[in-house]
Amino acid sequence: MIKTVVRTAASLASAIALLGSANAAVEVVITESGGGVTATYSGSIDLTGLAEFGSDTQDRAQIGPVSGFVISIPNADVTFWRVPDPWTPFGTGGGVSTGSASGDAFALFTDPALGLPTGYVSGSALSGMVTFAGETFASLGISLGVFTSDLGNGDSVSVIVGDAAPVPVPAAALLFAPAALAFARRRKAA
Repeated sequence: MIKTVVRTAASLASAIALLGSANAAVEVVITESGGGVTATYSGSIDLTGLAEFGSDTQDRAQIGPVSGFVISIPNADVTFWRVPDPWTPFGTGGGVSTGSASGDAFALFTDPALGLPTGYVSGSALSGMVTFAGETFASLGISLGVFTSDLGNGDSVSVIVGDAAPVPVPAAALLFAPAALAFARRRKAA
């Protein structure tokens, strides 16, 4: 019986580890506080397989949950990179352009395209934020949850809204331990 429990728990832990091993290249964490909504982003992008198709100087801070776009460009030169699939929507709201941006230029454009600082070196760290003063999740049409978009090269961008942060793998494994024991006991009794 102990061998069965150990094997079952090991199998579950392996499966959880495989599921939890995919990490986003960039995480955009959107929070709401009394004064508004803030999207903070950090990570890096692997440009392998992405095609550059232009550049521009922009000063924009926008969000469009229904199209999955977040734009945080604080008056900077931006290079556009084509991505294979549209961004994953994270709500039903349209676009709002009343925010303020700071940090590195970073944008999920609806084309679908990725906007990065001109001269960005693949794998370099990115960080910054965009703030929408006086807004709420409801007014912007933002849904709670984790919304991940694949860049087609093994990298991804995850938009994490509210307290929807993923459960760390070791903690998730502990959640399944009682189920593994109960399963092993039922098998032995049968």
